[in-house]
Amino acid sequence: MESDPNTPELVQRLKNAFQFLGNDMVKTGAIGEFIAAGTSAASPFVAAAKRVAAAGWRAEVHSLGRRNTPASNPADFELEIMGFEAANTDFPGVVRDRRW
Repeated sequence: MESDPNTPELVQRLKNAFQFLGNDMVKTGAIGEFIAAGTSAASPFVAAAKRVAAAGWRAEVHSLGRRNTPASNPADFELEIMGFEAANTDFPGVVRDRRW
């Protein structure tokens, strides 16, 4: 996972992958697993989500954390949702249309 705010690895993945290549049995459908390192406010996750949206891809990410108490920091899935909301603000409808 990359921590560079410019997400150069993600940029190259977006340039060198074919959207929806395949057939009914096997087909590419998203850029995913981990699009950027971390999901904290300092992480490049929001910028990465916006890059994925700008390229017209669907983002698929894994959530690995959880809140320990209601007062603890947001879990990674909460920060991922915030990133998706930011991408949807810049690219209206991308979350719905691409089924993020």
